Amino acid sequence: MDGILMITGATIRRGVRIEGAHIMDLAPTILYMMGRKIPDDMDGRVLSEIFAEEFLKNNAIEFVDQQEHEEVGSPVMSEEDERSVVERLKGLGYIS
Repeated sequence: MDGILMITGATIRRGVRIEGAHIMDLAPTILYMMGRKIPDDMDGRVLSEIFAEEFLKNNAIEFVDQQEHEEVGSPVMSEEDERSVVERLKGLGYIS
């Protein structure tokens, strides 16, 4: 249940101990590091405590409405493909 996160870079504070982080915090944190807006329905939070104050001041954490975030013309899964994915996930024990 416990894990280790190691990160380094010019925008990262050294020696920070992160309390209460979850694996789902990685996606929004990575999007923020990449300068991307975070979908407002995404689970997790930006681990802002790992970033240098200067970086946080110059780079606001921004969110985007999920509907605006979705790309126009993005492929939609057919019902048959969706059933296939669900069956595979059941077979792997991810869903019952």
